[in-house]
Amino acid sequence: MLQKHFNITAILLMLLLPIPSLYAQNRALLVGVGDYAYWPLQLPGVQKDLDMMQQTAQYLGFRHDQIKILQHDAVNYKNLHTVFQQWLIQGVKPTDRILFYFTGHGTQIPDQDGDEIDKADEALVLYDTQLSANKKALLNVLRDDELADLLNQIPSNNILLLVDACHNGTSDKSLSFQNNNISLSGKAVSKFFEYPNMPRSYLKNTTPLVGNKEQNNDKYIILTAAADDEKALTTKNGSLFTRGIFQIIQQAVQQKRNISLKEIQTKTARYIENKILTEKLGAIHHPQIGGNIPKSRMIIPLFGG
Repeated sequence: MLQKHFNITAILLMLLLPIPSLYAQNRALLVGVGDYAYWPLQLPGVQKDLDMMQQTAQYLGFRHDQIKILQHDAVNYKNLHTVFQQWLIQGVKPTDRILFYFTGHGTQIPDQDGDEIDKADEALVLYDTQLSANKKALLNVLRDDELADLLNQIPSNNILLLVDACHNGTSDKSLSFQNNNISLSGKAVSKFFEYPNMPRSYLKNTTPLVGNKEQNNDKYIILTAAADDEKALTTKNGSLFTRGIFQIIQQAVQQKRNISLKEIQTKTARYIENKILTEKLGAIHHPQIGGNIPKSRMIIPLFGG
C-alpha cells in the first residue's frame, strides 16, 4: 500500500521542484473533514488546520489560484474522486508540483485484496462514510490501496503528501462513534475512528498508508502524523501535526532559507512532544516519512508566501 500507515495520521509529500515554472500547472488539494453525515461526531480544529495549510502551501510556492480546498460535506466519496481527477490528474505535466493534504479521522477496514499481513487496510474517513448493512464494514472510505491508485494516475514526478490522521487504535478505544467527546485530557482528541466489529491490527511497522502495489514510488514522498501504534491528536486550535509543520516552515521562511524534509519531521516531532508534555494532552506521537524520493530532492524550497 503506498506506505500505508498514515499515522497517519496523515502526508504524501510528492516533493517539489526547486523553482516553479512560469507555465507550470502546480496544484494543491487541501482536504479536511470534521463533520459527518451518519455519525454523531465532530472533530475539532479542522478549519484551523486548513487555514494553516493554505498558508503553508503558499510558502511552498503555490499561488492562491493553484490551491483548492474541500471541507466537510464536500469531502464525500464521489466528489472527492471527481475533484482529485479534475484537479490533480487532468492537465498535469511531469514537471508540475503536486501537494495533497488531508486532515480528519483515519481507521482500519478488512483487507480486501490480501496484500496486508495484518489483515487490515488503512483508510481515511469521509463525510458520507457509513456502516454496511451487516454492520461489519465501512462504506465510502478512502482505502490506502485506492489512494495509491489515484496517486499513480497523477502525471507529476514531484508529489508531496501530508496526512494528518491516524489509523491504529491498539492503545485504547480512541474516538468511538458512540461518543464524540472521548479525549485524553478534555483538551485533545484522537484522530482514530473506531466502529463496531472493526478489524484490529496489533502488528507494528507493517505496511505504509499507500500500499504494496507496484508503483512509481520515486515520484512521491509522504509525511504522516504518527507511527503505527500511536494516536495523532487534535485540539480546538488545530491538530498538533499540522500546527508543528506550519510553525517550522514559517520560521524557515522568516529566516529566508530552504528546509529539508528530515528537518521538518524532526522539529515537528519536537513541537508535538513539547505541546503534549507541557499541556498534559496524553501520549506523544511521532511523524513518519515514507516514499522513495532521492536525497537530492529532499530539500523543500520556500518562497515567502
